[in-house]
Amino acid sequence: HDEHDEHDEHDEHDEHDEHDEHDEHDEHDEHEGHEHGEYDPHYWLDPRNAKIIADTITSELVAIDPANQSYYTEQLKSFKEEMDTLYTEQLNLMKPIKDIPFLTMHDAWEYYAAAFELNLIGSFNPTGAEDPTPKYLKYLQDLIDTTGSKAIFNEPQLPVSGLLPFLADNKLSLGILDPLAGMHGIEVYSHIIENNSKELIATLKSTRLD
Repeated sequence: HDEHDEHDEHDEHDEHDEHDEHDEHDEHDEHEGHEHGEYDPHYWLDPRNAKIIADTITSELVAIDPANQSYYTEQLKSFKEEMDTLYTEQLNLMKPIKDIPFLTMHDAWEYYAAAFELNLIGSFNPTGAEDPTPKYLKYLQDLIDTTGSKAIFNEPQLPVSGLLPFLADNKLSLGILDPLAGMHGIEVYSHIIENNSKELIATLKSTRLD
């Protein structure tokens, strides 16, 4: 069922922009005139959404190639079962770290954090379009002081240079999360979730030891 890999799910996620059901983090909005998660199109980072994406892909494949409908349907069934198992396993793995606060470089992880009940408190550069303002940096510093957050996660596709002074000023550990899986050459969707979970767990657990 590799046809449901991560290279396909990017094609459909824009049409599934009904993220309201995942807006568990709305209580953290209002900073600098945007809602938390407003800029996050990374719908596929919730395995439950991956099943919806797979439904769409399968429907399109069947429309193009109806002679093989039974094959596509069976592959879809197998993929959905795999996603159910993946979600349950990862949710259980996350339980020990789910209350540890952390930040991300920009709003790419709202679906992921909501899916696994994580304590994502904010992002350094939500839009990724312009540098954060002094007012917003002060907001983040106050948030870090209030929550005791000790970690922030960048992405391999993003430069880290602008983040370094903020790291030093707030004594934050730096982790790497990859929503596109390019860092590891991943070709199977489940490995995107698993690899990011491993990195998140390792980094957040290390902050508990500091």
